[in-house]
Amino acid sequence: MIRRARRLAPRPDPKKPTNLRGDAGVWYCESSDRIRDRDGARIHVAPLLRRSWRLERNQCRGSFISPRFAPTQRMTILQTPRLLLREFTPQDADALALVISDPETMRYYPAPYDRAGVEHWIERNRQRYQDDGVGLWAMELKNIQDSDVQGFESHTMIGDCGITRQQVAGEYLYEIGYHLRRDFWGQGLATEAAIACRDWAFAHLKTERLISLIRPENLPSRRVAERNGMTFWKEVNWRGLQHCVYSIEKSAIIVP
Repeated sequence: MIRRARRLAPRPDPKKPTNLRGDAGVWYCESSDRIRDRDGARIHVAPLLRRSWRLERNQCRGSFISPRFAPTQRMTILQTPRLLLREFTPQDADALALVISDPETMRYYPAPYDRAGVEHWIERNRQRYQDDGVGLWAMELKNIQDSDVQGFESHTMIGDCGITRQQVAGEYLYEIGYHLRRDFWGQGLATEAAIACRDWAFAHLKTERLISLIRPENLPSRRVAERNGMTFWKEVNWRGLQHCVYSIEKSAIIVP
């Protein structure tokens, strides 16, 4: 049941999106066709949920939605034979910490991420979904029979893979990035996810080139980029560290 909250501010213009905030949960504004969390981040709402939120005459009066009922649906982006890539939710923090808080997995980063860093990683990518239409996506093992993945457990989140918009040497490019939990290394999962992201990007984004930014000494990630059809393009100083830029052009592959 959705509780009506008292109006906290003068009634806004119904033609303009409104960002009303409560002490917890989210506010919904009918004219904006969005809800926002208490930090102001926009959240897409499924049409079925929108229809269930009755507001008076489209006056954009704030309606409070308890955190219990606020949508945290996990939007699936793409699937492979063994994997599912979906948008992050705040509830992914524990599983993601097993990846990006692990010193061995993050040895080519300045440092592993603490709990606050993990939560910020998720929020940053959720903001990317809104700003750029892409970001790093949570990587799950699918519920498949007779899986050949060692340590298999259905719908386990084991890392992330996706597409981020990066500025490299004054040019904005789409990068394929991937981070995989260490106990799932060596089974071709990062390559499987990266290839799927490559094909998805060329099919859905207006770009003729994709890249991966990789530290020169990170040989496993360089091999994943090569199996993804990429070749070494150039070396740049990116965010204070030397990186190899691997690249592939759309003309080099056949988009499904």
